[in-house]
Amino acid sequence: MEQNRTIHELLQLMLDNQHMFIKGLCHWAIIMYHYDIFTKNEYSLLFEFINDNKPNNFNTRIEIHGRYYWKKGNIEPRLRWIKKYIQKTKP
Repeated sequence: MEQNRTIHELLQLMLDNQHMFIKGLCHWAIIMYHYDIFTKNEYSLLFEFINDNKPNNFNTRIEIHGRYYWKKGNIEPRLRWIKKYIQKTKP
């Protein structure tokens, strides 16, 4: 049976695996799925969570960053976002 960890746990795993970051949050999560760190269900849950919790600047993302919420390849704003939601989803 597949393990389904909480959003809190999945975000912590992302934070713990910063070496897997290349360009964006969703891409980072898919890499972790392909390396069997996330199950398919966990990846889907996390992808939905990312889309449901867009950063404040998401209205301008298309004009400024294309398909990314922040500049592609810049991990720092993504780490701040992850840390914010680790705190908000703390059990």
